[in-house]
Parts: sequence; structure tokens; C-alpha cells
Amino acid sequence: MKTRSLVATLGLATALTVGIGTAAFAADGTGSSTSTPAGTTAAAPARTPDPAKVAARCAKVPTVLEKMATTTTRLHERLTRLEEAKVKADAEGNTKRSERIATVMARVNDRLGRIGERTTKVNGWAAEHCDPTSTPAITTPA
Repeated sequence: MKTRSLVATLGLATALTVGIGTAAFAADGTGSSTSTPAGTTAAAPARTPDPAKVAARCAKVPTVLEKMATTTTRLHERLTRLEEAKVKADAEGNTKRSERIATVMARVNDRLGRIGERTTKVNGWAAEHCDPTSTPAITTPA
């Protein structure tokens, strides 16, 4: 039992010593020759996009936008069916079902919003990086 306690204590002391030493070394700022002086921040180097990667992404933009438009249409159809089901549940006086349907409708509306934001983002990126004749902007139906 004493040996176990001794080994555990030595292990804990070693871990603490290494941890404190590492923290002091990192706070010192002398640990790396590429570190910046304390209190200053280094500017991130400008990245130039690889033309091959940009061309590959531009080639995928129409497919991505088409999928988003298809998904948006499908979600609008689902929302219509959910609204009909909610009206029916309300008419039958089934409040629990009506609440569950309202929760699902909120999730569908949230997803529609996220898809709309993403469509805007993809269209903006495509307008900035791609040839306008090759990637037509697709808007989602309201």
C-alpha cells in the first residue's frame, strides 16, 4: 500500500512540475525563434487561392445550387403538409399533436432559413471567383 501511494505521489509531482515548467516556458516567449514579442500580434500571411481548386469549386457551384433549390422546394412541400396536419389536429382538439407539429414546423423553417443563407453565400462566392457565364445564380423560391 505504501508503494502505491509513493508511486502515485511521485507521478503527480512529476506531472505538476512538467505542467508548471511548460506554462512558464510558454509564457516566457523564448520558446520559439518565430514567436512574436509579448503584446504584439503577427499579421496572417495573405493566401492566394490555387486556381485549380477554384476552378474545381466553380464547376460544382451549379450542382450545389440545384441541390439547394430542390431541397428548398421539398421543404416547402413538407411545410404545406404540416400546416394541413396542424389545422386538422386543431380541429380535432388534439393539442399535443398540434404542439408536436408546430415544433416540426419550426425546425423546417429554421432549416429553410439556413439553406437560404447558404445559397446567398454560395452565390456571393461564385460571383467573386467564377466566370459569370459558367455559373448562373440560382435563387431559392420564397
